[in-house]
Amino acid sequence: DFAEGKAEPYVVSVMPCTAKKDEAVRPDVSGDIDHVLTTRELARMIRARGIAFGALSEEGKFDNPLGESTGAGQIFGASGGVMEAVVRTASHFIGEEDALTLEWHQLRGVSKAVKTAEIPGIGKVAICNGIAAAQGMLETEAWRDEYVAIEVMACVGGCLGGGGEPKSMDPFILEKRMQAIYAIDKDAPKRRSYENQDVQKLYATELKEPNSAQAHALLHTSYAARNSKRLLLMRFLDCVDRRDASGAATLFHPDALWSTASPFGDIQGVSNIEALIKTRLPPRKYGPAYARHRMESAADIDDLTVVTPASERCRFRMELDTIREGNQSRMVIRSLVREIL
Repeated sequence: DFAEGKAEPYVVSVMPCTAKKDEAVRPDVSGDIDHVLTTRELARMIRARGIAFGALSEEGKFDNPLGESTGAGQIFGASGGVMEAVVRTASHFIGEEDALTLEWHQLRGVSKAVKTAEIPGIGKVAICNGIAAAQGMLETEAWRDEYVAIEVMACVGGCLGGGGEPKSMDPFILEKRMQAIYAIDKDAPKRRSYENQDVQKLYATELKEPNSAQAHALLHTSYAARNSKRLLLMRFLDCVDRRDASGAATLFHPDALWSTASPFGDIQGVSNIEALIKTRLPPRKYGPAYARHRMESAADIDDLTVVTPASERCRFRMELDTIREGNQSRMVIRSLVREIL
């Protein structure tokens, strides 16, 4: 059914990070992940059902293209792991793979706030272990000239110390989790990210090369300030793509105007906007050919130019307003005008 565009699989992600629950509903990516469980939630489910998790068979393979992984992929979960994986691959691309060590212990550890290392042929890199460490580094401009790359993980210890991880009274739990991750890496048959055959195939068939236009379009994202025009527009277009009429309605002022620049004309009032999305738009499409609206610029927070699923360009003009709900207030769309380019 998925290949024929009639339905989609139900996708559940298990993550150590509670922020993934919010990321799963971000515009441009919402709908890709249907539900997010934290590792703590999954552990509770396993215990509640009396499953002897340690006794389960490890036979079988995961589906491609996410089935294969390398040791470098495993260490992403520890502070410094992403940078170490980057250094391993960078050493290959500069022709120093055999000359440079595979393991960079200067980048490892869950206790030190800032870790640094000088990588021959690459430059000096830094690790910020926790968001507070990053704030301290950014207090001056010295980092711009001192480092060629900086890794920042919001949680101390990295993902292994994430807010969704199982709670523990053990004061050394982060150290133990880190050691377990690096043990998996050490025993992995492939320890560099570029050695992943599925990744190589993806670049050969779809992405062409690192930093290509295709790679940026498919692998990179951008952010907009909450309650900004750009974010509200992105959320609205996401609701339109998914035919989420009730979700779209929450973004508008009760007396809002939506000028569609289409045969639908001008739609006045949030109830009429909701009805248009729910009853008058064509049914939602599914499958690999399903296209969505996207922002033309991935970085310019003031640019409200959009590329439609039909590859047409349009620009939006917006007016925002504030509505109060109890003791809180939020920004909503008062006027949304679409202009065909």
